[in-house]
Amino acid sequence: MTLLRTAWHGFISRHYPVRPFGAVFMVTHRCNARCAMCNLWKDAEPDTPIDTFVRLVEQPLFKDIVNVAVTGGELTLRRDLSPLFQAMAAHCPRLDSVNLSSNAFLPERLTGIVSDLVSIRDAAAGTFKIIVQISLDGPGDVHDTIRGVPGGFDNVQESIRRLRDRFGALSPGGALSDSGVEIHYLCVLQPGNIDRLDDIRAMFDASDIPVTFNMICDASYLEVDPSTHPVLTGPMKNRLLSFFRNLLNSPSVDPRHAYHYREFIQWLEDGVRRHPCGMLSQHILVNHRGQILPCMNPGHLKYPDLNAPEDVNGLWSGRERSRVNRALKNTVCPGCTAACGPNTFDAILALIRQKLHG
Repeated sequence: MTLLRTAWHGFISRHYPVRPFGAVFMVTHRCNARCAMCNLWKDAEPDTPIDTFVRLVEQPLFKDIVNVAVTGGELTLRRDLSPLFQAMAAHCPRLDSVNLSSNAFLPERLTGIVSDLVSIRDAAAGTFKIIVQISLDGPGDVHDTIRGVPGGFDNVQESIRRLRDRFGALSPGGALSDSGVEIHYLCVLQPGNIDRLDDIRAMFDASDIPVTFNMICDASYLEVDPSTHPVLTGPMKNRLLSFFRNLLNSPSVDPRHAYHYREFIQWLEDGVRRHPCGMLSQHILVNHRGQILPCMNPGHLKYPDLNAPEDVNGLWSGRERSRVNRALKNTVCPGCTAACGPNTFDAILALIRQKLHG
């Protein structure tokens, strides 16, 4: 039944503005990393009051939300996330997972935030799992250079140790025993680590923590400077093609990741993305100012600003949102490499085709 409902939502949402399936909250613009592929940290802004996000979650538009991602900037720089977590537990009855995306440079803060969310979930008798997604772009020297923080790799390892100590030993697949908490890695493949792909693959193969590989992109939310942003050369693209093809041949690759890897291969081969992701139809994205954005890579296209959180319900079903989405599908989506999650209907179809073709 869950699979059928998911497929139905993925199909209908492309044609009719049903309530969103997922939500992304970029709760801060501040960041304590100095990443080579992102300029966001160069122009930090004050945090928006957490009540702005809470009032949005309280709106009827959010009551069918299944998946929530909380990110930034760097979420551990906020010390007032509890009201947002409480609102999600209270107003999102279908909630299945909350993804906390972090660079894990502040082990104590990250462990404290996860503990807070676990306590809020359990007090509300919630059953949603908590996924701690930690950025790791390679072995120590590689990661520290890309993220621009000496000792960053060691801080990641310390965060993992503390999470294990607090929530239990990892079981196969990365789930933490009896806690409903999972740890996942996210690795961004880019010019800074492309010469170490074999080392990177070996590092993650030796780990009991699952990893998702993403490819560097120039999404507008990263506020990249074209004059300094790392660029994939032809030989680099060929190396990535080989890397993703080898991943697809691995029997242990997650089917959801396989969908993305095929999309990456398609883009690397001819520069065109065949299927728009789920951001425009199934997910609602709230930036650090409390504004609703079309996606992570809208460029100059944007939705009207909200006068009040209550206006989000009208915005979602309004003509202006539809107009902006059509423009994005025609101008941005075909060349976008941001891995924001497939439309669930497309992903399920891809899995069915994969099964039929062995």
